[in-house]
Amino acid sequence: MNRCVLIDYGPVETRAALQENDEITGLWIGPGYAMRVPAMAGERLAARIETIDKKLGAAFVSLGDEQGFLPLPGKQSVQEGEALIVDVSTPARGGKLARVRLSPNQRGPDRRGDILTHALAMTGADGAYDILLHAPAEKFVAARNSLGRPIVQAGPEMFERDGVEEVFEQALSRVIDLPGGARLTVEEAEALTAIDVDVSATDGQSKAGAVTRACQSAIPVIIRQIALRCIGGQVVIDFPVTRRDGKGVHQALQDAASLQGWRTHPLSDAGLVALTVPRRGWSLLDHVSEPTAIAPVPGRRWTLDHLAARALRLAGRALEGDRAAQLELLLPPAVHAHIEAHAAWLQPLYDTYGNRLTLIEDAGRERDRADVRQTG
Repeated sequence: MNRCVLIDYGPVETRAALQENDEITGLWIGPGYAMRVPAMAGERLAARIETIDKKLGAAFVSLGDEQGFLPLPGKQSVQEGEALIVDVSTPARGGKLARVRLSPNQRGPDRRGDILTHALAMTGADGAYDILLHAPAEKFVAARNSLGRPIVQAGPEMFERDGVEEVFEQALSRVIDLPGGARLTVEEAEALTAIDVDVSATDGQSKAGAVTRACQSAIPVIIRQIALRCIGGQVVIDFPVTRRDGKGVHQALQDAASLQGWRTHPLSDAGLVALTVPRRGWSLLDHVSEPTAIAPVPGRRWTLDHLAARALRLAGRALEGDRAAQLELLLPPAVHAHIEAHAAWLQPLYDTYGNRLTLIEDAGRERDRADVRQTG
């Protein structure tokens, strides 16, 4: 099997994709090299007990510049102010603290991986593979030294050329169209993720077994999207079947989920079935979006960091595509102000392509729309 990891290492975002035999099988988004890196799953960190809550049977610990939540199983005895070594189970998410557990090796040193090592781990890139990295020259050299393995420098067009950009866009989309007219709607919420399977527009609804076949054909897409989106926790799927006629659908889902190591719960009378998926970190949507108070139901919007990262990637591809042109990056006011406040994010573009890019604030531009135009 040909396996390749593609990593876009930018100042604001790091994006990684695992490609196996020309299919994208893993995605990940994390902080860029200019951002603070929070405690990541699998890391071993020095901690100090801040407070103990006996009712919760847990302690709140300091992990340096962030807090963690440490359940205390059984009669585990710890004291406030005590120094410990903990392993990170899940990173902080949606206002919840990072969840940690006592490390079995209390004398072991901290094990804090760099962001690129974590990107490899989170995309499932174990075994033999090639690494293609798009990064500024000094970051590429540092990455080659820290990873201790051969890597290849790639250009900013890498994700578009290999179709990764399209896979990322689909993995951040709420609605996914399926062959035959069916579609999935994915709703990530604080407590769980809900996936609705809509087969009402598929052909052959009047034929016996057509709905069952449509649901079964949707299952591989559901499994792939949960994995690609890095979704964890409870996932509830709404199939348009009953418990009586949905046995085959439930069995197909159970078979597919078991290959991932996920637990499948019984099918309800209304066609609902839940999966329990281990949470390894933030989902893609968690990383690039934030809640916004839209009455009567809260929605989500892209973070300014993500919009800035998208705009800078757009500018990088345009500069790479025309090595002589003077270009303008047209930005919505909020994104323009955000990039101006972080001028260092632009420096890699100037170092690589010269001073050929000008930022323009466009007052009438939508918040999530950036564009590049040639001047002169």
